This record gives sequence, structure tokens and C-alpha cells, in this order.
Amino acid sequence: MILNELFIYSSHSGAILKKYPFNRFGLNVILGEKSIFNEETNGVGKSTMVDCIEFLLGRTISQSYEQNPELISRSIFLILEIESNGTIMYLGRHLNIPKKGFIHVSEEISFEISEWESYSLKDYRDKISNLLSLNQNETSFSALREYIVRNEKSGFNDITLAGRKAIVNYSLLAFLFGLPHRFEYEIQNIKASIDSLRQQIKLIESIGIQVDKLKIKEEELETEVSQIKAALDSLEISDRVQINTDRYSKLKTELQVTQSKIFELEHVIKQYQKNINNLTEKTKDIKQLKDLEPFFEQLVGYFPFKVKQNYEEIETFYNFMVDNRGKYFNDKISVMQSEIVELKENRQKIEDKLRNVSQLLKNKKFVEDVASIIKELEDKQLELAQIKVRLAEYNNKNGINDKINKLEAEKLRLTSIKNDEFNTYNEHVEYLQNIFNSMCLKTYNQIGVLNFEFENSSKSTATTGRIKIRCTIPDEKSHGRLYMKINMFDLTWLLYRIENHLPINFLFHDGSYSKPDVAVKPKLLSYIDSELKTRERGQYFVTVNIDELEASDIEVLEDNNCVIAKLNRSNDGNRFFGFKF
Repeated sequence: MILNELFIYSSHSGAILKKYPFNRFGLNVILGEKSIFNEETNGVGKSTMVDCIEFLLGRTISQSYEQNPELISRSIFLILEIESNGTIMYLGRHLNIPKKGFIHVSEEISFEISEWESYSLKDYRDKISNLLSLNQNETSFSALREYIVRNEKSGFNDITLAGRKAIVNYSLLAFLFGLPHRFEYEIQNIKASIDSLRQQIKLIESIGIQVDKLKIKEEELETEVSQIKAALDSLEISDRVQINTDRYSKLKTELQVTQSKIFELEHVIKQYQKNINNLTEKTKDIKQLKDLEPFFEQLVGYFPFKVKQNYEEIETFYNFMVDNRGKYFNDKISVMQSEIVELKENRQKIEDKLRNVSQLLKNKKFVEDVASIIKELEDKQLELAQIKVRLAEYNNKNGINDKINKLEAEKLRLTSIKNDEFNTYNEHVEYLQNIFNSMCLKTYNQIGVLNFEFENSSKSTATTGRIKIRCTIPDEKSHGRLYMKINMFDLTWLLYRIENHLPINFLFHDGSYSKPDVAVKPKLLSYIDSELKTRERGQYFVTVNIDELEASDIEVLEDNNCVIAKLNRSNDGNRFFGFKF
């Protein structure tokens, strides 16, 4: 991947605030200038520029950026033009949308975020690893990023990074130097199994002093459990409880059915009685009409014959209903009343049975006795089971030791194989040492030490399988030399990867040239710029303050087009973002 150009776009104003084209290969200096003699070069945006590039490469956007009112109001969209396998594309991070990453595959840049593919931060990081042709099963760019973008706050205390496990540090550095980097993990899996088994042995050995007592206790508990079970079997307490519980449930259901039938029959009787009363009332009304019969006789002369006929039909109908339907309803009521009497007698019997069963189940002493016996049995069985497990573990001690011996043999076998494999990298190690020492000679006219050692100690506490790295230069106790040693250490893997056309061809050092001696810095910078330009591959980004180099050295860097950004305080427009924030 080649980093081509950085854009700072304001979505609020719809304008490009700043853009910084990079050298496709060679040195890329981010220079902090002064407009007046005593002016500071800190705070002009050198580290901010590196931060923003790192955000674009997948780092989480820090709160100092995403919560800054000035940046929020301007709605800053950071865009990095890259080239991956000959294809131009753009990586984007919007400071107002910090949890997302954006990618736009096109020859032309777009500032309309809707035209970009949006990704979660995790997926965005995976995409960058893919663009760098990194095998996700081996490592990710996210894991490597802090080694590739070293910052002035914590990156230059040592070749390894603070706050990370040693196994992680050395594994990732081995990867960058093209050495086997999974050896320790593979052997550690076996060691973890051995450690787990040894913990079991320690527990078993603590049991050993009381094995005889445990066996005696086992016999005692087995006898007690048998006695309690026999007592329960002879009393059949559990069966009785279950039988009475089932009987209670059945009787309760039977009582509910019987009561429902009684309610149903009583309701029907009420309906029948109501029908009889209605018929009686209607018949009374008809009989009252007989007093009007003389009147009907007079009406016959004036009205059709049907008046008299209707009256007679109605009277006949209601007399029939009272005589016949009334008798029918009364007969049904008699039958149902008899049935109700029978049901109520049955209900009484069921209630008596229920009373007896529930009395038994509610007997407090009975329940307490049963619960006490069952609880005692459970406690004894649990204690017995625990003793049996401990005795089984003790008896299995030899089996566990056998497993440990086999795993130890496998660890030794695997360690031997990995050691032999590492030895095949002798020429590769010499090649890396030559790269490192060439830089040391150019910078200090002295050689240093870059040593890679395979740890194959048989001690259980040893870091077996680790490729330890030792890097020293003369007089490195001074901060200036320590910083230069780390610069050359990182540049060794960068040059190696460039020469062998491996993924990751860029390196950032922020603040690493602030402390070294002014006479040696330009030597290393000039050397690495020449090496990268000769190979026409690789980008080395550094932040430098103008007073950290001689004026003549600055002039050389500018003449060689190495300076990609000049940042100062003379005008807010000369800061990284083009404004102060």
C-alpha cells in the first residue's frame, strides 16, 4: 500500500481546508517552523497530522478530537488517497461519526459521504488488513499499528512497547522482521496443559496424607446411607406421600365436577320454574278476557268473524300450554331435584374423603419427619460422593503423571523442531544484522548489536519458543542514542520488507528526532531517503522541529523535496487543520 495524499475537508463549508501530497517513496518530513526567533514549534499540528493518518489506518478516534467543539462545528472529513495493488482508492474517517470508517474505490475523489461504502470500525480495520495483504490468521494491521506508527509519548522507551505482554511484543516484532512468530504460542498451549495437570497433582498430593481416613469415612457413610434407605423403604414414606397426593388431586377434580353438575341442574330448574310462571300469568290474562265476551258478541256484528275466532284460539292455546307444558316442566323439575339430592349426597362423601386426605398431608409432624430423613440421606450421599471423587483423583495420580510425561516429551520434541527451524534462518538473521549495522556505521561510525535468539530452556518458567531480540548501540543510556537505536531498529525491518516486496512498506516516527544529537540526525535521514529512493519503494514519515536540525540540513531536505508539510504559528492557516483548535 502506498500513501499518496491527505485531504482535510469541511462538510459544513463544503471546502477543502488543507491537502498534503506525500512522496510515493523516500523521506516524508513533517516540519515545525518558526516565524520569529523565540516562537514555539510545538502545537502547530505535527503530531495531529500523524494522529489523523493513524485514524485513517484504523485507530480509534480519541475523545479530544471527537468532542472538540471547533472540529464538530466544521464537520471535518479526513480522507487518505492510497494505492493498493495498482488501484487508486480513498480511506475516510469523519470526526463527527467516529465509530465508522469509509472507503471509496475510484480514480476520482468524492466529498459526498453518501457515495462512500460505510463500515463498522472492526470491518474497516479488517479491510485495511486486506488492502495490506496481511493474512488475518497470522496477525492484523491493528495489532501491528503501534509499531508502525511510533509516537513520542510511549514509543521510544524501548524497542518493545510498554503495556503489552512480552509474548505479544516479541511475536509481532518477529513477524515484522520476517521470522517465525508463532513458535511460543504453539509451545505455550502444551505448557498450559502441563500446568493444569500439575495443579491437579498438587491437589492430589494434599489428599495423600489423609487417604486412610477418607477410606474409613467412605465405609462409614456407605453403611449410614444403606441404613437410611432401608428405613425409608420399610416405611414406604415416599410412596404414601405420592399416593395421598394423587388421591387428593383426583378427589378435588371429582368434587369440582359434582359441584358443577349441581349448579347446572339448579340453574335449569330455575329456568323451568320461570317458564311455568310465565304460562300461568298468560292464562290469567286470557281468563280476564272472558269478562269482555259480551263486548266481543256486540263486536261480531260490526267486525269480521275472525275476531271471535282469534280469541278462542288464543284461549285454547294457553290452556293447552298450562295443562301440558306445565306438566312437562314440573315432571322435569322433579327428576332433576332427585338427581340433585343424589349428587349432594355424593358431594358429601367426596368432601369427607378429601378432609381425611388433606388432614394427612397437612400433618406438620409427618412432613417434618419425611423432610428430615430425606435431607439427611441427601447430605450423606453428597459427602460420600465428594469422598469418592477425591479418592478417585488420588488413584488417578499415576495416570495424570503419565499424561504430564507425554506432554513434556511432546514439548521437548516440538521445541527441538522449532529450534531446528529457527536455525535455518541464520542467513536471514545475518542479513538483518547487516542492514542494522550499515545504519549504525553511517550514523555513528560504530557498529551495534541486533541479536535474535531462540529460547529453548527446559525450565517450566522459561519462555520456551520465544524469539528474543536484543538490540544495543554504544552509549545508548543517553536519551538521544536510545531514540536513534529505536529508529534504526524499526528502519531495519522496513528496509527488509521493502527489499523482499512484503506487505507494510511505510513507517512513522513522531518525535523520535527531538533528542538525538543535531550532528547525527541528518546522517540517518539522508541515508534512509537514499536507500528508499534507490529501491523506488517505501515511505518513512518523521516529525521534526526546525531547530532540531542545522539550517543547512533543512535546506538539503527541502531541495530533495523531502518536506511534505511546513507547519507554524505565524498564521492559523499554517497549522495542520488550517485553523487553531
